[in-house]
Amino acid sequence: MNRNNAIQKHSPQNCSLSLSKELLPPNLPIDHVLVLTTWCRSTLYLRMADPKDPFPRQFKVGPRRVVWRRDEVLAYLNKQLDARDAATA
Repeated sequence: MNRNNAIQKHSPQNCSLSLSKELLPPNLPIDHVLVLTTWCRSTLYLRMADPKDPFPRQFKVGPRRVVWRRDEVLAYLNKQLDARDAATA
């Protein structure tokens, strides 16, 4: 996969995602998590290993497929936004 294909694959225009719970599936594949967080794959796994504020863990749904719970991901992102807003207030 060349760089342009990777950018197109993870661009928000190619994933019809919204932070609205009704529009997101209950289990998010890694591509959806990367679009929501705007992180790269390595950053995602580094954040999961962070002992102070770990990102939610994935779970296996197949031999080569993992997903994240939508509610856990959105709760983590909202917590980060709340912390940012509290720090600036």
